[in-house]
This record gives sequence, structure tokens and C-alpha cells, in this order.
Amino acid sequence: GPEDSGKPCGVDFEVKSFCAENLEEKISKSDSVQLVVRKVQFSTLEPGPGPWAQTMRSFFLSSQPLQLQAWMDREVHYHGEAISVHVSINNYTSKVIKRIKIAVV
Repeated sequence: GPEDSGKPCGVDFEVKSFCAENLEEKISKSDSVQLVVRKVQFSTLEPGPGPWAQTMRSFFLSSQPLQLQAWMDREVHYHGEAISVHVSINNYTSKVIKRIKIAVV
């Protein structure tokens, strides 16, 4: 918490979400959202906005995209606190999305 002193110590996580036609498809950067989460023991007391990322995927013969967004409520998380990541998927296409896979790396 805010009363901690000494050198900062932390762990980095990467949350990656992507869209693909099938599980064997190669994942490209333009079809994925990556969000780095850094969990530290102590940090500045100044609250900051949480990180966010977004990507859109267009499909053949579809004029509208599939949109993926990921964001966090706040920038700083203290040791022992839960980290929540919100993911929004908007399917503006006429294509049916059968499977969505989200991984914390």
C-alpha cells in the first residue's frame, strides 16, 4: 500500500485477446489486443486512468468489422488486490462468431 518503502518490486502480466476464423489460424498483430498489467508493491499516490487497447477485424464480403476492446478500471494495483480486466466484443458483421478464446499470458 501507500505506506510501503524501499525499492519497487512487481510482476508484469500480458493479457492478449484475438479473433480468428479457426484455432489453427496464425494470429496477426492487427487482429489482436494486448494489454500489459504491471503489479507493483508500491507506486505513486496520484490515481491515473487505467490502460486500454482496441482492435478491429474485417471479414471477406462483410462491410462491418468485429471490434475487440480491453481495459482496466485503474492504473495502479497493490499487492494482494484482485486485478480486473474488462473485455468488450462488438460483432457488427453478419457473420456468426462460434468461439472466442481469451488468455492471460
